[in-house]
Amino acid sequence: APGLFGSAVGDHTAPGVALFMTVHWWVPLTVPGFRPSGKSLTESLARIQILGMFFTGLGAVGTAVYQARHRFVYSAAATMMASVVALAFLVFALPRVGVSAAAWGLSLRALLQFVFQLPGVLPLRWPNWRDPGFRMVLAKLRPLILGTSYYKTDQLVDRLLVSLSPAGVLSLLHLSQQMYAAANQVLVTAVASPAVPVLAAQAGRQEWQAFERKMMSTFGVLMLLGAAIYALIAFPGYYVLLFVFGHGKLSPAEIRLLWLIMLAFVGFWMTGLSGQIFSTSFFAMHDTKTPTTIGMVGFTIGLGLKIGGFLLWGVWGIAIGTGAYMTLNSVAMYWILRKRLHAAIPAAYPHGSLS
Repeated sequence: APGLFGSAVGDHTAPGVALFMTVHWWVPLTVPGFRPSGKSLTESLARIQILGMFFTGLGAVGTAVYQARHRFVYSAAATMMASVVALAFLVFALPRVGVSAAAWGLSLRALLQFVFQLPGVLPLRWPNWRDPGFRMVLAKLRPLILGTSYYKTDQLVDRLLVSLSPAGVLSLLHLSQQMYAAANQVLVTAVASPAVPVLAAQAGRQEWQAFERKMMSTFGVLMLLGAAIYALIAFPGYYVLLFVFGHGKLSPAEIRLLWLIMLAFVGFWMTGLSGQIFSTSFFAMHDTKTPTTIGMVGFTIGLGLKIGGFLLWGVWGIAIGTGAYMTLNSVAMYWILRKRLHAAIPAAYPHGSLS
């Protein structure tokens, strides 16, 4: 763990510094429809989020360490505490300082999560690049790094498109994405992540029936939680947003638009959340290539869906397109997992227990 943390520090520092120092070059290219004042604001927000990106990468090592030690409660509690503090900051600061509060809130959450989990990676030391275990981990991570570098550009695509919309729409889209991402991370950490060592142990022992039951039960829990929270967003979500943000710089029309964007993200919330257990199941089977490939193909299809959706329905089309390609990804992962489990022990499923 200390070695991986040392590697993460090196991997994130150089790119982070380079991005921070060149913000004024590349950020304007991502928002071609903005006026000069809007581009200047976007540059300042980008610098704030780069700080958060640095601590997000470091905090991920701490999360992995605590989960590997089966200390799921502390890992989930650290994430939840960081999210609660960041949300409280957002509620307090957004009406007073505007959209920059969302960027600071995101960075604050990453910083706090890193600080809360720092004891797990101490004492620090430089990674041993010749260690077989360390080299194996890097080999497993290589497909993930490649794929993530590609399909994590989805927010860049969103900004390119929405920068052509009326002023303020991009800020509302970003705010809705951050609220969803924060809640998504809490639920994934609390429900999906604890299933990883269980699924990995069952896969190692080739207990595929137990593996399938654990995978599908976790999927069911995530679907129920996602449906319940989405129902609360549908009602009384609008009135909650009006109460929280209605006394600051957001007008009632902007709050209503924010609510509608959150409703349009139904696929992002439902299948984007519940589908996490399928990618986790592949990881438990020591397969990082398959979910990465699916993610890359799905994102490529999603680009077309987002562009088409934006041309037809504006910002709502982007939200709908995002949910659509995430649904395709989840269905594809489930189908491949189903075939793989049937092939592993066909006698265990004489009547097709996977459904």
